Amino acid sequence: IIDKYIMNDINIYIFSLIKKFVVPLITTNASSMKTTIPLLLLTPPAIEIKFVQSNEICIDCHHSVNFIVNTLLKKSTSEDKLDCKQDNKLSKFANLFDCSVDSKIDNRIDNKQENYFESSIESTIDNTLDSNDYNHQLVYSNCMIEIAIAPYKQSESCIYSTIYVGQPIELSQSNLIPGSTYLIRCRIIILGYYTHWSLPIEFKTDNTSNVFIFDKIFSGPDVLISSNGLVATYKGDENWSTILGSHPFANGKSYWEIKVKNTSTAYLFIGVATSQADLTLFLGGDSHGYGYIGEQALYHNREKVKIYGDCFSSGDTIGVSLDLTNGILSYTKNQKPLGNAFTNLYGEFYPAVAFYNKDQELEIMSSSYSSTCSPTMIPISLTSLNHYDLSLIYEMMYCLHTSSMLSYISIRDIVSTVNEWCSNHTIRVKIYTGRYIYLSTKSLLLNRVGLSVNERVRTPYGTGEVIGTGFNRIWFKFLLEIDKINSFNIWYFSEQQIYAGRDEKYFLRTTYHPNYRS
Repeated sequence: IIDKYIMNDINIYIFSLIKKFVVPLITTNASSMKTTIPLLLLTPPAIEIKFVQSNEICIDCHHSVNFIVNTLLKKSTSEDKLDCKQDNKLSKFANLFDCSVDSKIDNRIDNKQENYFESSIESTIDNTLDSNDYNHQLVYSNCMIEIAIAPYKQSESCIYSTIYVGQPIELSQSNLIPGSTYLIRCRIIILGYYTHWSLPIEFKTDNTSNVFIFDKIFSGPDVLISSNGLVATYKGDENWSTILGSHPFANGKSYWEIKVKNTSTAYLFIGVATSQADLTLFLGGDSHGYGYIGEQALYHNREKVKIYGDCFSSGDTIGVSLDLTNGILSYTKNQKPLGNAFTNLYGEFYPAVAFYNKDQELEIMSSSYSSTCSPTMIPISLTSLNHYDLSLIYEMMYCLHTSSMLSYISIRDIVSTVNEWCSNHTIRVKIYTGRYIYLSTKSLLLNRVGLSVNERVRTPYGTGEVIGTGFNRIWFKFLLEIDKINSFNIWYFSEQQIYAGRDEKYFLRTTYHPNYRS
């Protein structure tokens, strides 16, 4: 009864405020996937930034939401006003919860709880409740805000990623890259209707901290990390243990140095690995790692690839050069170049080292770091989760456990994805990093670059087959042989990379197989 009362009064009242700004459903093309949303002809002000640090931004959502609520109330007519005296009881009921009105009343309220709230409400009714404050609070509690952030690079179009959808709060977003430029914007959601996006605000993170340190989570056994995260010491003995850096690289050219502070043997690896690497093996002990050992050799996929470079020991400094523009990994020893070590690399790689003997110690030389790797919001990493991702996971688990209804936003996204899937315009694939994503097989991006799905072209990583587009990128499938078993890796190129690659005779058609499938 209470739920029906709210649906018939509160939502109808709020809709009477927003109906002046409602336009017919529109279709957008976000990340190459069509999405239909009901739109409001309103635009919130730019989001308020509280502070920016080297890898974190703190933002306040209240100002943007208050602006929209005040706009609606100022433009409403006297007929739109909800009788305050008649409904102050409902207002007090709503105030007992710190979430939206629709979510305040659900199937979890039994008779005992209802009676308790009724008595609490009766005892706290304030007959002098101001009508304007009441209406503002009522509309405000039914508003949600969506916040999206994008790395900014003048030569490329921005790819926004939603980091939060929910009640207006003050929140922070971490894991940003120091010394990088980003754009942030917001829009307000009322009863499933969306305002326009606000104008984006540009901000730059401080370049005052290390881009990566040794990661305590992605670490093998018996590795101790210093308080600043730059020194790793091994306390085990005669067992391999690998540790990754805290930040991955997926594009551009990056260079860093690792100093060997102490080692009694040459059993020490330096290199790169993906997030799927087995941290109880040596670096290069599986297909997810590439390692250079102190006894002058390279390892990958548990095989000794070749003799390489020089031996290194205590006191030496090994430089790692990761060129993901051309797919090359190379090393230096004490500033002396050792030549190309591995080629045809693509994907997302973390700095990595591996220990074997007790008291081996390595240090990241933060002053040596340089990179042209641009930050990306493409969800390629298995570990890249933000507020929005976590809220979706929580909502799904909660609704499954309690047999509750999903939110409008989740239902809309599910319906949109299912419709695309059923129309054979969307495919779900597992990319090189192990994460599953959705790609579109029909988009204007393919037409712009002159490519089509199933077309095979020459790329810097070998012959690749076009499989679709997503996140404003073109995705390719590459044949890979591991332990004499054929498999496929999936990775992307940007529109700018394809145009530039054609000057080098890349991304030109080789053969076309309309029926070629993995």
